[in-house]
Amino acid sequence: MLFNYLLSIVLTLVIAALIYHYVGSRFKKGTSSALLMVFILGFGSILLNVFSFYITSLSGLFPLGNSIRRVAFYSLITAGFTREFGKFLVLRFAAMKSSDFNNPADGIVYAVMATLGFTLAAMLWNIIFPVEGIAEYYRSLLTLPANIITAIVLGFFLGLGQLRKNIIIDSMTGIIAASLFHAVIEFSLLTQDIGLIAVAFAGSIVIVAVLISKAISLSAKS
Repeated sequence: MLFNYLLSIVLTLVIAALIYHYVGSRFKKGTSSALLMVFILGFGSILLNVFSFYITSLSGLFPLGNSIRRVAFYSLITAGFTREFGKFLVLRFAAMKSSDFNNPADGIVYAVMATLGFTLAAMLWNIIFPVEGIAEYYRSLLTLPANIITAIVLGFFLGLGQLRKNIIIDSMTGIIAASLFHAVIEFSLLTQDIGLIAVAFAGSIVIVAVLISKAISLSAKS
């Protein structure tokens, strides 16, 4: 699993560098510093997840075992909502006030950058505090694409809120939707159900493709 995590770290940094260079330097000059800041704060947002994990541990939820209720609660609240809310805070205070954050396409770019920072921190955490098991093996392979999927969902709705001047409602929609996507993927990983993992990712990819297409269309019009 160490190799998988190291590979994920390399891919995370490569994608972040490409976004920083091509978006920040070529397509939207002047946004490089904002993108870098969002990446760094995304890295720091892991602290909220660590705090949530600690509180959940104190509550006696662990070990999750075969309890569907425990796995579902952990997937939705400890993992899904906490992680996506942390990314939302980064975007809300470090990106959404920028003059370059105007539509869903902008939201997706910034959200992906934030989630890459978070993913880097998560990969390092998993290397420093390794956990053995089939679920962790799947996680070592799928954390990066899963985080990118949820970032696209969150970023789309945050950008849509900026475009429609309906920030509160669209932000809430983005957080809830991203948390649900995150929870479904997390639940499938924890249950080690290959079929559920495949369905979760296939369905998510289709929906994300539609959101990206819609974001590009709205960006062209705006």
